[in-house]
Amino acid sequence: TKFIGPIVAGYLITLVFVGIPGVFFINGLTFIFSAISEFFIKYDYIPQDSKFYFNDFLKGLKDGFLYTLNHKQVFVVIIGACLVNFFFASYTILLPLYIKKVLNQDGSFYAFVMAAYAIGGFCITLFYLFFKEVKINLIKMFISIPFAGFALILLTVFPNILGILVCFFG
Repeated sequence: TKFIGPIVAGYLITLVFVGIPGVFFINGLTFIFSAISEFFIKYDYIPQDSKFYFNDFLKGLKDGFLYTLNHKQVFVVIIGACLVNFFFASYTILLPLYIKKVLNQDGSFYAFVMAAYAIGGFCITLFYLFFKEVKINLIKMFISIPFAGFALILLTVFPNILGILVCFFG
């Protein structure tokens, strides 16, 4: 959905008879279709003890924190993911404004950028799938984070369409 959805949405937005309201309408219909299709899922319900015990909840929470603190790699990955999410999440708010105000592009270009972002993620997944000798480790992950920041900084230095596609594809 992150790959095909933005492309289809970008095309539908450009159609005069669909536009942005039509895309929202279609998106709403897909949610309704999904809800209706769930009625046809067959499963066997196995009743279990469904009482909520607060002490079990606290014990599980404590065990999770202790595990995280005792396994430094897990702790570092969680902290890193939190920091990246905190600082990188704002681009999803600012990107549509940047595309409209600075690059003077419309919603279809935004959809194109989101598709480029998905294609970049897909390509890196294929890279690691075919080049198994390249191992992913914490050091490589943390080295790559500043490069994402540099790519966003380059968007302000070179505010053009090619720059934004390179930033989000690569």
